[in-house]
Amino acid sequence: MITFCLGTPSPCRAEGWDEGRNRTHHARKVAGFLIALLPVGGREPARAGPAELAKAVPNDVVAAYFVGGSHREQSESGDQNSFQIATFLIDQAFKVGLLAKIDQTTRAWLDAFASVSVVLEHPHAVMLFDIRAEKTDEDGHRLSGLHAALVMHTRGRNELIERRIQHLLGSYTNRDETTLETIEREGTTTYRLRDRRLADWVVLSWGRLGDDFVVAIGDGSFERVAATLQNPSSSVATDRWFVDGLNRLAAEDALLTVYLRCDELRRTSGPALAMKIDRVLQALKIAGGERVLWAVGYAGRSVEIRQLLKTAASDEVSTIAGAGVLDASNAPRVPDSATAFAAVDVKPSVWFDRARNAYLAGRSPTNQAGSRAYWRDIETRAGIRFADDIFAGLSGPIIVHDFPKHALRLPPAWTIVAPISGDADRLRRSLDALFTTWQRELEEKCSMRLRRDDDGVWHLFVGVEGPALMVTDRYLVISFAPPAVRQNVELLVRPAASAAPK
Repeated sequence: MITFCLGTPSPCRAEGWDEGRNRTHHARKVAGFLIALLPVGGREPARAGPAELAKAVPNDVVAAYFVGGSHREQSESGDQNSFQIATFLIDQAFKVGLLAKIDQTTRAWLDAFASVSVVLEHPHAVMLFDIRAEKTDEDGHRLSGLHAALVMHTRGRNELIERRIQHLLGSYTNRDETTLETIEREGTTTYRLRDRRLADWVVLSWGRLGDDFVVAIGDGSFERVAATLQNPSSSVATDRWFVDGLNRLAAEDALLTVYLRCDELRRTSGPALAMKIDRVLQALKIAGGERVLWAVGYAGRSVEIRQLLKTAASDEVSTIAGAGVLDASNAPRVPDSATAFAAVDVKPSVWFDRARNAYLAGRSPTNQAGSRAYWRDIETRAGIRFADDIFAGLSGPIIVHDFPKHALRLPPAWTIVAPISGDADRLRRSLDALFTTWQRELEEKCSMRLRRDDDGVWHLFVGVEGPALMVTDRYLVISFAPPAVRQNVELLVRPAASAAPK
């Protein structure tokens, strides 16, 4: 049996999924100074696996995901994660007025990002009860209903959550448009908010329920969670398939567990949305599924992703990413200095087709036609075809890793390496033509710039350099900045015995 050991203080056995993450992070001087200013919680963060978190999730939920432990990535030196750094910077910028002139939409996105850090402080579950849409014209749809909830297992550590909510209330509500009710529930005060500027179905509720803090959207969503917490026998934690699935995927200590009931999602979404959902599921190759469970965790430094798919005929377990993929003869090397990697056994052309089809499946016919027309125009102006000239020349497995480390540990700041199976010169010429076309378009329309260095590294420039990519004779390398690409290219061309940086 595969055993997760995430978050355990003792060393994990070689077999299984383990944390293997208790390493000291060394940030640069400026980042270290900012980190030192961040508040550090005095108590050990709560931990709860998906089976425990599922006790708050009603059994008729259509989708849910579970994050079971603290993701602050706090090391022995007390360093904090990138979300906390970003939250600190955003909050300080608001306080000193640096963001006073930005538009409301941008401000809302910044506040939403800053709120993620607060959520990730605690084990939590996000659940979707239903989602509905209505037609606006011949082929357009508009969201007409949503019932969902977020449950954070805080053990009473609600101060940062309440402070964040107070900030949001002060930023986006007013006495003329907003109605805020207080509701007493068994000696605990909870809140319900409506705003005339929002659709009638947008009802926000929040408050503490025992050891949990709940934020819900949609009339009655908060009450459904409250009833489930009082009666866990009505929760998904008692569903036999779900519990067996956690055991089969060894997911109890996973970093992330995702649960989807395809049948219920179709049933509760209404006819306007059900057809789009079916097209998306078909594009993702799970169209025949009744339920799906995914688990993401670590085995040493390898990110392991596993799937359990229930169809009418069987339950099938498959591995999406895992260290075993490295056994392939053409697998790129993982730098010894990388502290985490994911090896995905899929060709980029397959990923491209699925991602494109899933995206288009969720769009209206008019938007689909517009998207296709745009990309056909890009291909025509560049003189290339994405499928034939770029993706057909790439193969798997794809390796994603965290060397070199970004100074602020930003989550997207990883390196992607894909083997080249076709003509490297053709791929290089095609990418040069594509980026040259985009380069001219960006110069005409915005302040972003695409630049090509003398050694063939392409990168975006928006005040800082990156992301970037380069085509070698054997690999396509993508990373967060030109120096990161060059470091990886240097490692890939060295003999295997000297692949580790000094």
